[in-house]
Amino acid sequence: MRRWVLLLMISLLCLVLRPVLAQTSPGDDYFVEATISNPSPFVGEQIIYTFRLYTVDQFDQPASYLPPDFEGFWRTDIRGERDSTAQVNGRYYSVKALDTALYPTHEGNLIIEPGALDLSATVFADARRVPTNPVQVQVRPLPEGAPENFDGAVGQFSMQATLDRQTLEQGQPFTLQITVTGTGNVEQLNAPDLNWPEQWRVYTNPTDFQTFENNSMLVGVKSFEWLLSPTETGTLTLPPVSLAYFDPSDLVYKTVSTGDVTLNVLPSSQPEAQITIAPAPASALTLKTIESPLRTGEDRPSLFFWVLWIVPPALFAAAWLWLRQQQLVPTERPAQRKQAAFTHAQRQLKQAEKAAPGEASKLLRESLLGYLGAFWGSNVSEIDQYELQSRMRDANFDDRLIEGINTYLDWANSLEYAPEASADVRKLVERGQQILAALDKAWAKLV
Repeated sequence: MRRWVLLLMISLLCLVLRPVLAQTSPGDDYFVEATISNPSPFVGEQIIYTFRLYTVDQFDQPASYLPPDFEGFWRTDIRGERDSTAQVNGRYYSVKALDTALYPTHEGNLIIEPGALDLSATVFADARRVPTNPVQVQVRPLPEGAPENFDGAVGQFSMQATLDRQTLEQGQPFTLQITVTGTGNVEQLNAPDLNWPEQWRVYTNPTDFQTFENNSMLVGVKSFEWLLSPTETGTLTLPPVSLAYFDPSDLVYKTVSTGDVTLNVLPSSQPEAQITIAPAPASALTLKTIESPLRTGEDRPSLFFWVLWIVPPALFAAAWLWLRQQQLVPTERPAQRKQAAFTHAQRQLKQAEKAAPGEASKLLRESLLGYLGAFWGSNVSEIDQYELQSRMRDANFDDRLIEGINTYLDWANSLEYAPEASADVRKLVERGQQILAALDKAWAKLV
């Protein structure tokens, strides 16, 4: 009797776990696999993770791809699937492939956990989850000898500087654009540090980032733009801008630079405005003295007088004590503050996904800055990004995380000016969730 009960329980358990633990292998009518383009990249070097679905016949069951979390990598999705055919174990398969560009953030032996193909239930088939194989990546450290201006760029890069005009009048604005193109993680590059003349007026425009594929690699194009207004005349030369990077194909550090950019500033053709002060008209009103009687005597202050003097200081003291208590509560319970900040940031990201680009830009910034403010127990929404980076470095945040946060804020700012049809809010929300997860881990280590 006990034997039959045990067999029945095992059978029921197999039925329950079958949709989750279903495995496939070459030779089946369909199977999945995961591969990596380079199993031993350098830190920051681009590698391509590929998920493939092999099917013998037409695949009618509704399916969706569940990617791994890619812990230890910066990730950029490559849109669109690739179709091909392949022969495996003597059988011909139709193959659908999805690629993801990965950039290792630190050295060591990293494991990419299995992705999966989720199959929905139909009249003819049960729901199943088909996992891929895990992938091992041995990430090598960058060699010594990096130049002083090296900021972590790994790959092949080119850079170009352009002006929207070569000649202009004094006081007129012009636009300088520096474009970096490369196979490395261009998305995380910081704006170059340019030494502008002190007397110039300089305004930083939002950055632009795009990608395209070339020879099975993802190429990033990031444009930094400034609006400038020179206050002096003559032929002015903007100094070249350099980018140091490590080329993994040649195993050497290289530098790419822009050329000298010349600008011809002419004297302004607009006459200077003359400011004059008109004399006051003769009919201007004169002040008239009004007599006011003064009371003297031995009158004592009334009870109302003392109330007016005592109540406001008492209220101020009570308010100060209440605010002081509110400031002490979060510091006494960092775990609750951390969880509340994370939950609030996640809620704002969900709201941003359904909002228009302008409102989404505000919510994306507030979600991240609010979480960072909770980390320090202060408001950081009013400080600029350079001071924010300085604070994060002082708090021993990882440099890659700081760069990712800076790039994310640039993206969120540029979304405010993006046309609604081209605004990819969903991608920014996904990136915001990744950064929040990384910050959540960093908070646990740093606090």
